[in-house]
Amino acid sequence: MRTFSRPAAAACILLLAACHARFELFAFEVNSPGEAERSVELRESPGSPPEREGLLGPSQEQRDTPVYRLSKPVSVDGEGLAFVIGYVSDIDSLTLTLFQGRDEPLVTVSLPATGDLSYRYQAALVPGSRVWGFQLGAGPGSGSLALQGAGLEPLVHGFRFDPEGLTLDGSISVTGSSPGLLTARLSDGLRDRMQAERWQLELEIPGGDATVRLSAPETSTASFAVPTDGPRRVMLHEGSVGFLPRQMRVSVDQVGAGPAALSCRVSSVPDASPIPADPGLILGWRRPAWRDPEAEVFVWPRLHEVLIFDTATYEVQERFFRRLAFFVEKPGTAGTIPSLGEVEGRRSWNAHDYRAEDLARFFSLAADGPLTAEESRLRELLIASGIIRANGASYAPGTGAVLSISRESSASLRELLITHEAFHGVFFALPAFREACRAAWDALDPDERQVWLAFLDLKGYNTADPYLVVNEFQSYLFQQERGEVSDFQAITLQRVRDAYPGLTDVVRRVEAGHPDSFLDAFDALDQALAAAGGPHGGRVLGVRRTAP
Repeated sequence: MRTFSRPAAAACILLLAACHARFELFAFEVNSPGEAERSVELRESPGSPPEREGLLGPSQEQRDTPVYRLSKPVSVDGEGLAFVIGYVSDIDSLTLTLFQGRDEPLVTVSLPATGDLSYRYQAALVPGSRVWGFQLGAGPGSGSLALQGAGLEPLVHGFRFDPEGLTLDGSISVTGSSPGLLTARLSDGLRDRMQAERWQLELEIPGGDATVRLSAPETSTASFAVPTDGPRRVMLHEGSVGFLPRQMRVSVDQVGAGPAALSCRVSSVPDASPIPADPGLILGWRRPAWRDPEAEVFVWPRLHEVLIFDTATYEVQERFFRRLAFFVEKPGTAGTIPSLGEVEGRRSWNAHDYRAEDLARFFSLAADGPLTAEESRLRELLIASGIIRANGASYAPGTGAVLSISRESSASLRELLITHEAFHGVFFALPAFREACRAAWDALDPDERQVWLAFLDLKGYNTADPYLVVNEFQSYLFQQERGEVSDFQAITLQRVRDAYPGLTDVVRRVEAGHPDSFLDAFDALDQALAAAGGPHGGRVLGVRRTAP
C-alpha cells in the first residue's frame, strides 16, 4: 500500500459528484507473495468532490464513506494475506466493512483511533475470499477520519512500524509508543490461540541496550536483557517465558526517536521443527516445556543453519554423539567408526560440535551398520534441516552444523560450554572468519603453536587434524570475554608445564617473549569476527533472562 499526494489541479477533475465516480486519492495496491505488485482502480458510490474524497468529519448523524468498489474484484488464493486500510482518525467507534459482492458483506471489523499517527490496519483473509469493495462508517459524534490507502499484503499477525506508520491486525494493541519505550497488550482472542499451540513471539528491536518485559497481571512477570551487540531479532516462547503473557513492555537505551520495538510477530513452532532460540535462553529453558523429556532441539536465529541440542543427561548426549566424537576428534580413532560395542560405557565429551562435511561422512560410512535410535533421529533432523542431503546410498554435506550441551553439567559449566560450542558454530558458518583463524594460527611463532598443541593434546583432541586444531584454538580463546583471557593464558601455560616437563623451556620463552600471546590473538580474531558479521568474542549469549 502506498500513500499518494495529489496536486491541487486534481480538484478540477471532478466538478460534480456522480453516482459512480473514479476515486482519485489512491489506487488499491495488491502485494501478494510470489506475484508482481499491481494496482487496481477504485470507484466510489456515491461519488464525492475531489476535496472530500476519503474524509469523514464530525456529525450528529451516522457517518459513512462512499462504497469503494474495485474496478475488478480480487480473489485471495493463498494463506497469509490480509486486507489493509491506511488512515488517520480520532473517532472512537470506527467500523470497516469488506464486501465480496454488491450488498454482500465479507467481514466487519472495528478500527482503533490513531490520534495523530498513521495506522495501517489489517483484516486477515482466508483463501478463496473475494474482495469486491469496502466502506468505513461511524456513529454520530466528534472526531474525523482521513483515508490514506488500501490494498492486499502479507499479514503481519502482530504489529510493525515502518515509514508509512504502524501496521497492525488487532491481535496486539500498541498502547503506548514514545522514544525508547513501547507498551502493548495481547488480545484475548490471540491468547486463546496461543494457548492451543506452541507459540512464538518474534520481536525486532533497534540498536541499543534493550529490556523486554512480559507479564500476566497479578500472576507472573519475566524480563529479558538484550545488549547493544546482541541480536536485533529476539524469539521468545513458553519455554523461556514460563507463562502466557498479556502485556509487553520494551525499553531501549538508544540515540534516536524511533519506537523501542520495530515489530512483533506471533507465530507457532511446528511439532517436528527445531525451536528458534538464542543460546542465552536455552540455558534457562523450562524442562517441562521440552517436547521430548530426554532432549530438546533448537535452531540459532542468528545463524539459522546451526542446530543446538540440550540433553537431559550425559548418557543421552552420548547416544546421539559418542561415535561421532570418536570419528571426528579423538586420536587413534579419527576417520573410523567404532562399533556400538567398542564405545559402550566410554565417555567422549561434555559438549559437542560437528560440521556438515563430517556429519555426511559419518552417516555415509555408518549406513550399513546399526545406529542407535538417537543417531537415527539425528540423521533425520539433519536431513530435514538441510545440513546433510541423501545422495543415493550415501550422504552429501549441505549447509550448517550441530552443537550439543547437557543438563547434567552445572549451571556455570553449561554457560562455559554453550559459549565454547557456539563459537564452533560461528567458525562453521562464517567462511571469512575461518580464513582469519587459519591466518592467526599461522602467524603464531613455533613456541606459541607448540603450547597450543600440547594444551589440545592434554584435552584429548586429535592434534594431527589441522582444521580441528584451528577450530579449537579460536573457540578456547572466545569461551571467555576479553578481560579473562590473560588469566586463561597463565592457567594454560601452567598446565602445559605440569603435564609436559619437556616443554618447560618452551613455556618460559612464551612467557618472556609473548606475555600477551593469547590476548593478541583474541584481538585479531575479534576484529575478523566483527568484519564477518559475527558476535564479539566471548559474548555469544545475546539474550538473557534477568527476572524473576
